[in-house]
Amino acid sequence: MDHERPDPPGTPTPNPTSVHQVSIRLGRGTLALLAILMLGSALLGGFIVSRFSPSGTTTVAAAPPTIAIAPPSTTAAPLSPVTSTPADRRAGADPAQTPPTEAPPPTTEPGPGDVGAVEPDGGDTLVGGYGEDPAITATYPVRGQVLGGDPTPRHTAAWNRITELVPDRYLNLLSALEVLDGDGESAAYVYPDDADPTRWVLGIDISGMGDTEEFTHTIVHELGHLVSLNSDQVPPVPTNSRYDAVAEACRTYFTGEGCALDGSYMGRFADMFWNDILDEWQALDEIADEDAYWEALDRFWSRHSDRFVSDYAATNPGEDMAETFAWFVLHDRPTGDSIAERKVLFMWDQPELVSLREEIRAGV
Repeated sequence: MDHERPDPPGTPTPNPTSVHQVSIRLGRGTLALLAILMLGSALLGGFIVSRFSPSGTTTVAAAPPTIAIAPPSTTAAPLSPVTSTPADRRAGADPAQTPPTEAPPPTTEPGPGDVGAVEPDGGDTLVGGYGEDPAITATYPVRGQVLGGDPTPRHTAAWNRITELVPDRYLNLLSALEVLDGDGESAAYVYPDDADPTRWVLGIDISGMGDTEEFTHTIVHELGHLVSLNSDQVPPVPTNSRYDAVAEACRTYFTGEGCALDGSYMGRFADMFWNDILDEWQALDEIADEDAYWEALDRFWSRHSDRFVSDYAATNPGEDMAETFAWFVLHDRPTGDSIAERKVLFMWDQPELVSLREEIRAGV
């Protein structure tokens, strides 16, 4: 799971959305300020900074209009060192807004109702439960199931658990593993490799590896990001394109990595389940004060708790997608009709995701 301050969702409608995952939504005020600064720079005879974000600038390449929903098929690349080091190293995180602390692990245990019923976690609030970011203790190149370098036995054990749960076609999307060692809490993230944004770096805290159930949930959550954000679903912003222009032009869902294709998991999920609360969410996401922001997010979750499988899912559409995916994989088919259950049933309606679920569960 990516523990970070939510990123603005992309744009299911004219409103730009941002993500959970590495998403940056540019508000109208931000874009206006940027335009003024750029004009002033030009008038002074200076130069205008062309790299608004790690995605670069220039002309916008049009994204394909449709998408094949089948999971990606990626050829493993040779082992090589990782070159990307984003500020917060989390999928869906806005480097300018992400808090320096980790969110509490999601709670996705079924409630006392019927088997398969989704009951949101109602115990913990989103405020005040954040520990220190765990430090990266080792980074290893990855090629398919092979972990390069000289991993310790403990790091090897963590990687073996990852390979038990993650199918090869998604392991092939990884370029590196970052091992963290924190205080026993669940913490993990994925982010695109700067050298090749179609591949990803996975970071995971192994201090809580002894809690097999929670460690499994964390891995499946991060796999949910790979399933919904890979380049077959969300083409990366082209290096010769202006990042802010791509974000503004996106009419599905801008994840931060790019604009979700029509028919993509993320595009449909945001359109079906976030359109009616998007304005409310975007307003709280623009709160500058961190304490006020987390308090507002906690109130947002409390108002809409029946819409989410966990409190962490309320962070943003990307985290909602990943948390729902983890629930879909690790729990029975829901029997009710809450919005949270409809989100899970949306995944049950995708035959290729049902097949993927069975693959993953073979390793559970």
